[in-house]
Amino acid sequence: MSIPRLELLSNAMATLLGQYIRDQHWTNHAAHVWTDSQISLCWIKASDKNPEIWVQNRVTKMRTFGAETHFCKGIQNPAELLSRGASAKELAKSNWWTGPEWLPRYEEYKPLVTLIRTDMIRPKHPTWYLEYSDWTRIVRIRAMLTRAIDTFCGRKVISNTKHEVDKYWKADVDPQSDNYRYLTVRKFVRLQDHELLRAKYGVLRQAQQESYPADFEAILNQEAPPNMLFKKLRPRYDTTN
Repeated sequence: MSIPRLELLSNAMATLLGQYIRDQHWTNHAAHVWTDSQISLCWIKASDKNPEIWVQNRVTKMRTFGAETHFCKGIQNPAELLSRGASAKELAKSNWWTGPEWLPRYEEYKPLVTLIRTDMIRPKHPTWYLEYSDWTRIVRIRAMLTRAIDTFCGRKVISNTKHEVDKYWKADVDPQSDNYRYLTVRKFVRLQDHELLRAKYGVLRQAQQESYPADFEAILNQEAPPNMLFKKLRPRYDTTN
């Protein structure tokens, strides 16, 4: 889960806590929630955007609670003590028990905030595998790229299973037209076990080569690696490369 989502989830937990306090005290006082995340604040306050379902569901719950959401700087947020960690002495001297100094006069505290646009397109990383942090996704993407290269080189995909049929539709295509069935049906072969295994070995080999280039080259040439740690492990270049 991304950091902005975690920040939004913490805001949702704050609204649940506020609702619990309201129910226990049988009151309906005005509620205020403070966050140091500008992205989650944009999600909560934006009314002219349609965010993804996960974000939309939590924002809807927070808006139902009816609390006002404000921004505060990270250094003034007592919740940072939980994420960064603090000793008992630091906790006793911190603002964890009272909140920031300006909290009793929160209406006067209006920090200058330039809200971040959440609809901006982030440029892609030039190295494709650095764009992802999920192991399964990287392996599958590499397997698909390898299959594409094999196809371009004239090497067919060998499979013992039948072709899977993937049916989908397009909003701008008339289902009654003659071309509809050609546009909505495609056949493909799902990734095979040997393709995924080949991709896993490729990812591991590339990670080793990029992280320890000198040692990788030495082991490849059947020489002693310069790193003492690798000498103790006695690595070798096996049949899977």
